Amino acid sequence: MDAIREAWDTGRFPHFFEMLCFSDLAVLAGAWERSRQEFDDELRTLCERLELRKQEYTQECRELAGRSARLERIFLRIWGVDDSHLEGWIPETRERASPNTGDARVTRCDDLAIETEEREEMERAIAAIANTIRDSPLTSNRAEDAASERDRYTAFAPLASAYWIEHTSTGFRHAIWKMETFNHVAPISIRALQFLGNITDAQVRECGTQVLRAESKVGEFLDRLMARVMELRELTTSTQSFQRRVILKKARAKMSKYKEQHRHVPAEPFEHPAVKRELEFLTGRFLICPTDKVPNTPAFVCKNFIRKLAFQRLSGPEFASIAAPPAAVVAQIQGELSAFPALPVAPATLPFLMTVYKAHKGAFRWITNTAGTVVSPTADLCACLLRFLLPLVQTFCQERSVEMQERYGVKPNLWWSIASVGELCANLPEKIFSAFTADITKCFETIPTDNSEDGLPAAVRFYVQSAMQVRRERSSCHIIQIRLGDGGKLWPAWVSDEQIEGMGTMLFGEKDICWLSDWCIANSVLRMGDYVWRQVRGIPMGLACSPIWCDIYFFKYEYHAMMRLADTGNAHLIPYFSDTFRYVDDLGAINNTIIRDFMKKEAREDDDPCWIYPTEYIELKENTEVVMDGGRCKANFLSMTITITSPEAGTFITSKHDKREGLGFTPCRYVKYRSNRYANQALQVITAQVAQIRLLCSEPRDAASEINKVVTTMRGNGFARDACWGVVRKTLRNAHRYQPDLVSVHMVREALSDMFGFTD
Repeated sequence: MDAIREAWDTGRFPHFFEMLCFSDLAVLAGAWERSRQEFDDELRTLCERLELRKQEYTQECRELAGRSARLERIFLRIWGVDDSHLEGWIPETRERASPNTGDARVTRCDDLAIETEEREEMERAIAAIANTIRDSPLTSNRAEDAASERDRYTAFAPLASAYWIEHTSTGFRHAIWKMETFNHVAPISIRALQFLGNITDAQVRECGTQVLRAESKVGEFLDRLMARVMELRELTTSTQSFQRRVILKKARAKMSKYKEQHRHVPAEPFEHPAVKRELEFLTGRFLICPTDKVPNTPAFVCKNFIRKLAFQRLSGPEFASIAAPPAAVVAQIQGELSAFPALPVAPATLPFLMTVYKAHKGAFRWITNTAGTVVSPTADLCACLLRFLLPLVQTFCQERSVEMQERYGVKPNLWWSIASVGELCANLPEKIFSAFTADITKCFETIPTDNSEDGLPAAVRFYVQSAMQVRRERSSCHIIQIRLGDGGKLWPAWVSDEQIEGMGTMLFGEKDICWLSDWCIANSVLRMGDYVWRQVRGIPMGLACSPIWCDIYFFKYEYHAMMRLADTGNAHLIPYFSDTFRYVDDLGAINNTIIRDFMKKEAREDDDPCWIYPTEYIELKENTEVVMDGGRCKANFLSMTITITSPEAGTFITSKHDKREGLGFTPCRYVKYRSNRYANQALQVITAQVAQIRLLCSEPRDAASEINKVVTTMRGNGFARDACWGVVRKTLRNAHRYQPDLVSVHMVREALSDMFGFTD
């Protein structure tokens, strides 16, 4: 300490405390531990070194502005960005004209410590990159020759490899373009290409882990730049480190911003001539449509073939041609909808015919696409009103069921519709002795839409009347007010009968709801080419109200079937239907040994009470699988398989039913790695699948096997094994938070450990 005091008092080392660092104190502390003499020697040496450090620092501060400006100019000119704002900040330096650039203003490489030949190659490369950026279709709207545009476009990202772009919303997988050539700057050397390639935009455009790699590449580039540029090499270590941190910080910020903005692929260059030619070739010859049960796997169908099938569909008894042009039909619909000024303005387009390929049946399912058309707002309104009445209809069924129990001693199930397979799982009985499943067919083609007793409008009237009967018994407010919210969302609410229709609201009574449903049925039209057809038979598919129309039509006959059994003295048959359920057009029944007697295909007698749906419009096709050994049976309903292990004891197991098996091809499943979703987000597919497996599988080994299939598929899609199993661990650890246990999580873990070496 005497040495420090002496140095301070004499003024020999005035900048000692100003330049002292923590590392210097650590050195002094180590010397003090060793000996007093060594400490004094180290201290005197440090004092001299700090004064030299102060001199270097003062000089660096004096030259920092010019050096920083020169470094900035090097980067700006490499990237082809204007650097006029740096005029006057950089000392004049010697420049030579390049034989390859003439009088053009380009970046010079005179400051690089490289040979003349390589310097000229570097200048040519810089000029080529600058020209590419300026003339790229991404920054220029000029129409050029298609071949030259294609070359420039592929050269825009020289280090990018061929890749696929995926759309998770549609599941289509497009190989749109690949960028792997740099042919028009072929004269430069590989060394120069690698040197310059590390700072291209292509590195920044890669998301996920590629961003980290791009940051590493920028760091490597800075290291080489500091070593090769004379003025940069002369900077002190602290200045180089400071400049490096500033540059990396800005680069990291820009990468993060770009990554956030381009988290999902918003669009692809479909307007680029090369891409348009490829797309026109495909779409000009093929219809690309989804495949039933595997929507992520598109089907390519010859256009001439599918057009012929479409006209056959429209020439059938379900459709009638309208003798008016499309514009006149749109104008008529818009005129009728003027009675609802609060409805959102609909596009002046008509629905069109689309199809889904049913690979397992070798057939097509036709659907009317009404999204974003002139009738879609009205269909949304109709669906909103009918769904709003659903709780009242269910209450109506419960009350009638209680009345029948008091009168006949049996309590029927009058509402068969279920919303999901989860609802089925939650209501399975403890013992199952028999199971039955069937497809309800022909309903979308043959159900009448006229005003007959078996027509869809009559079923809607029965549904609405049942709901309003319950409402009138409980309240004096019988009018539904529809308020239009943000984004066109419809908000229904009950209001008094004296309510006045205000701005942005609509009022509907019982007759108004029936009229609106009838209007949607009558205006189920579609356009093909310059012609318009109206669907005159069958439930129109594709409207927002189509699913609830199906439930309403089937409900009417299911309700009357139970009532008919009671009224005809067959109330003892009603308990068989206590565990009967339906999801849209899939019918199932548990412990119902008489339901097959209700599936008569031949014409029934007038006094026959044992029927459910009218056979002239509805057909049931059983798909229950009978296993020969021991008389067991297996029934598939939605994504669940019920296997009765002992018909005598009523024991059964449940497992996951994969509809994709047996299709004859390997479908695309889940999200691919490096798609337009973050990896962590894409891996949540595993979370959803594990939750569903635990809901459907009652046996731990079955659950473990299904979980392993999911992980195997995700690994095949490019995801890391450890990441996939890590999601499984987390999901099982938190399983108790979001669903009850159908199978013990502990037993699933043990099965995974025994079968696949899983560890938690």
